[in-house]
Amino acid sequence: MNLLNLLKYNQCLLRKAALTIAFRIFVAHLGLCLFNANSIIWAMQEEEVENIVSIHSSVPINFVHKKDQSQIIVIIDAFRAFTTASYVLENHPASYTIAVESTVISRLSSGYTNPLLIGKPEKDSTLSYNIPNSPTRVLEMEIKDQHVFHRTAAGARGLLLAREADIVLAASFANIEATAQYIKNIPNSRVSIIPMGHEATTPSLEDNLCAEYLKALLKEEEMNLTSYLPALREGSGAYFFSQDQWQYPREDFDRCLKIGQFNFAIQALVQENYATLRRID
Repeated sequence: MNLLNLLKYNQCLLRKAALTIAFRIFVAHLGLCLFNANSIIWAMQEEEVENIVSIHSSVPINFVHKKDQSQIIVIIDAFRAFTTASYVLENHPASYTIAVESTVISRLSSGYTNPLLIGKPEKDSTLSYNIPNSPTRVLEMEIKDQHVFHRTAAGARGLLLAREADIVLAASFANIEATAQYIKNIPNSRVSIIPMGHEATTPSLEDNLCAEYLKALLKEEEMNLTSYLPALREGSGAYFFSQDQWQYPREDFDRCLKIGQFNFAIQALVQENYATLRRID
């Protein structure tokens, strides 16, 4: 293993659930060094196993092209952007656009009659969205032949940063098996797996687990997530058991963690400040 990057976070407040014993064990397994609750050194190692690399979202994406080798970047956002994306694409929208900023969503959607807007506005935005970033709420809508515009902070930001890759994929537990199979069918490729974490600023257990699960699938290894469920429910999944059931329905917790619900990978066709998502069956 070779050292890929050493990135220091100063006064980075970790969410209380991320400091459960299960999380400490897990990040130790990934090669992280936790020092205290207020600051960490995120020391990622490049693990080159059959050209599979795992990188945290805050580490710059470096493209190491070799002759005749395809660069594949997989962006992970399990709670909930790319789970929601899987539910949208399962129902065959006319188009599906994802972005980080409401101004971009507003501009792109303005040319359509009754587009479906998914997400929630930033603090300084007045744009009104039809439903939150929720797979459960997607099931309540008519998606087929709709023009869908989706705002999300972490997942979309990762897609935009990966624009120089040959292939950019969006993944969650919902389509992780199909994503692995798609990658396996591409010969001579180098795969970078990037868990985006909470708002693309701090690590999240669910995204790290999803990244590790994808690596296990690509290496044809077994991985069981059962022991992590209590930490997920008490940690970043606690939103789903709060009073705000419109934004965070309880059903989302199970839907975001159910493995292999959909048999398609999701490719992002990245533009300057947005991406178009399409399913690859």
